[in-house]
Amino acid sequence: MHFALLGRLRLRTGSGVVGLPGPVSRSIVARLLLARGGVVQRDTLIDELWGEREARNPANALQVQITKLRAAFAAQGEEGRLESRHGGYRLVLGPQDELDAALFETAVREGRRSLADQAYEQAERRLRDGLSLWQGRALDDLDGPAFHAERVRLEELRLSALEGAASAGLELGRTADLVPELKALLSVEPLRERPRAQLMLALYRCGRHAEALAVYEEGRRRLNAELGVAPSPELRDLHAAVLRHEPSLRGPGRPLPGAAEADGPTAQLSSAPDRRGLPPHQPSGAPGPAAALVPAPAPYSASAPAPGPAAPGNLRRPLGPFVGRRADLDALHAMVDRESLVTVVGPGGVGKTRLALETCALAQPARDGVWWVDLTSVGDGGVLAAVASALGLSDASVRPDQPPHDYVHRLTSLLDGRRTLLALDNCEHLLDEIAPLVTALLGSCRSLMVLTTSREPLNVSGEALYPLAPMSEEEAADLFSTRAVMIEPAFAVDAAAREHVRALCRRLDGLPLAVELAAAHVRLLTVREITARLDNRFALLTRGDRTAPARHRTLRAVLDWSYGLLDSAERRVLTELALYVDGCSLKESGRTGLADSAAAETELLDVLGRLVDKSLLFSVSSVGGNRLRMLDTVREYALARLAEESWGAAAEERFTDWAVRFVHEGTQGVASGDQAGWTRRLTEESANIRAASELLVVRSRVAESLLLEARLGYHWFVSGREDEGIERLQRSLSAHDATAVTRTDEPTAQEEWALFYTFAWLAWLNHVAGRHAVAGSYIRRHEDAWRKANNPDLAVLGPATTPCTRCSTARGASRSCSPSPRPPWRARDSTGTVRSSRRTGPLTASSTETSKAPAATVWWRSRRPAPPPTTSRGRSP
Repeated sequence: MHFALLGRLRLRTGSGVVGLPGPVSRSIVARLLLARGGVVQRDTLIDELWGEREARNPANALQVQITKLRAAFAAQGEEGRLESRHGGYRLVLGPQDELDAALFETAVREGRRSLADQAYEQAERRLRDGLSLWQGRALDDLDGPAFHAERVRLEELRLSALEGAASAGLELGRTADLVPELKALLSVEPLRERPRAQLMLALYRCGRHAEALAVYEEGRRRLNAELGVAPSPELRDLHAAVLRHEPSLRGPGRPLPGAAEADGPTAQLSSAPDRRGLPPHQPSGAPGPAAALVPAPAPYSASAPAPGPAAPGNLRRPLGPFVGRRADLDALHAMVDRESLVTVVGPGGVGKTRLALETCALAQPARDGVWWVDLTSVGDGGVLAAVASALGLSDASVRPDQPPHDYVHRLTSLLDGRRTLLALDNCEHLLDEIAPLVTALLGSCRSLMVLTTSREPLNVSGEALYPLAPMSEEEAADLFSTRAVMIEPAFAVDAAAREHVRALCRRLDGLPLAVELAAAHVRLLTVREITARLDNRFALLTRGDRTAPARHRTLRAVLDWSYGLLDSAERRVLTELALYVDGCSLKESGRTGLADSAAAETELLDVLGRLVDKSLLFSVSSVGGNRLRMLDTVREYALARLAEESWGAAAEERFTDWAVRFVHEGTQGVASGDQAGWTRRLTEESANIRAASELLVVRSRVAESLLLEARLGYHWFVSGREDEGIERLQRSLSAHDATAVTRTDEPTAQEEWALFYTFAWLAWLNHVAGRHAVAGSYIRRHEDAWRKANNPDLAVLGPATTPCTRCSTARGASRSCSPSPRPPWRARDSTGTVRSSRRTGPLTASSTETSKAPAATVWWRSRRPAPPPTTSRGRSP
């Protein structure tokens, strides 16, 4: 299993995500994870997690939560995860399990050790590997003293890792890339002197001397205004060294003849501790440069070789720093060294081109030449000419034994015998031309390596794929902050604003293009204002790079391009699957409009496979099998397209019909012997059912939406998710009440059943959750509903349920009530025997209402002098 604490608490197994039932359960799991497999005493859990909560019996409440957690783990095949030991509980962690906080601490330790050994590349790689694990604020959704203390410790360790990575980067000469990163760090932690010194040195080494001095002055003013202190002597010495342009400030690769090894102000700053108590990078007394604020430059050597002539090629790196993607860059670089043909695949805007450019730059020193070919604007039949032109093969260079337009032979003559890297960018619209060209070149040039970027594979022999996923939340937030500072220098990100940036990037799916387009608005809008406008993201994210191709300047243009490359079957399946907000199984995907035609199941699988290849769908594993999903950005675009297509209304009808049918089957299944399996399936499809319910409301079918949600009442109860059930029922009920104000016609039979179920389940779920006054208010509405109903079945079932429900809403239940929580309905068979409400409820089947009416009448007669009629008006909903 993988346990995540660096962000929102997440538990993931090889088959899916463990769904925790509520905030208390999440707190228990997080507290047990902090013990790293050790036992946490019951009293400790109660004191830390129930200290400020209202609970009459915290020990019993803890036991209930543990039971729910064990059921949640068991649903993912992890039955033995929670153990009771020595008056407490422990979360079992095996050798194959991963805890991101532990992995992060290991990476930081190894990075510091490499810094001490002056292995700067390894140090930077390990530190950034650790930083890439962060998905937000540590323990983001958890409150309490224990979590606060651990959050402070982990955040401090993260800042230390960022500073250590910057130290290694300065030693490696990556000053330009570090400037925006250090600016973003200072905007969050303006009083830390170490990143301020690093930023001053990075700016100085980039030739931006005035800006380096301005950074010092801004820090001096802030320290004086907020703390009433002056900068440390080490920072003042660095400032003086910048003013004097001391040779010791020069970085690697920019030596001055005769310069001596740094032993002046920067060296003092690098080794001195922070005198105001700021946490150092390494514990005091640790040897070597691991504790350096600013790494000292290497001494100039008169025997150093002069730089040689540039290798042939046309590679030009783009302006602006490369932010994040360190792990992807290392992995792709290693793959390029190992394979002869590599294709970077991913959706539009995910950053394939920039990653390929950075990889080519890393590979350039070891190659005889690196050639970059942009195929964005190339049309059909123009690939050979475009590649030849990019490699400088003009007609004047034709040899006498070659035809003028025999580009393949001319290219092989140029590339054969050379260890060359050929990069072909944006290949998705020219695959039929690129595939045979690449095959011919690789077959003739044994030392050639080809790197391509595309939204789908070339599908040729020997092709190695590198699927590029969207950025992590932390990396996307760094990218946004970096671009925002470049656009608006006054842009600053404190801890609270950082959370808003992460939320924005999460809404944007971590797509670098979308993040950069959003950052373009910081001169006018705050981060929260940008996020609030994302409901119309395609109208907002339009201010792209003017030098970029037209289809890469806006988010909609990127997706328009991908959509335009689809055939009619692919468009139909994509737009209809967009209705499933949380993805769907292969079985549900077969209910799309494509199944209405004579197309066989194999054709549908072929269409789905093509959509996966084109990076518009992706497959994830779950307990019930693989599920097909799409990025939220792609889904919103597909939904907009669905509204324009002729099959939109039919697709929506199929989707809502699926939801009604699935909930009907699930209601029966939860009350059967396979309760655990159906509870898991209903939980897995919960977001899709909610989407169907909201669609019914939008289409003015409020009663159907209300009945759909009400049928899930027993599921919410047995799965321990009462609060979620209450929220969803109240949402649907509010939509119904809003429309009922203006209605003049009588309620339909379906609407009467929906209200009957909704009020009853709201009463029961609120009772179980301890909200007895609220439960009582819904009981009164429940009584009013069945008394005014035209359906005689409700006049029978209403009195049969009301007494138990009234009892259940009392704070002190009577002795006649069961001590364990049970639904208010006690259905009786023909003999009058009460059946267990744990096994059957009023929502277990569509025919339950009419089938129980006679038995309910027998019981009702014993209480009332004149029973109402028991005949039904046909089959109830």
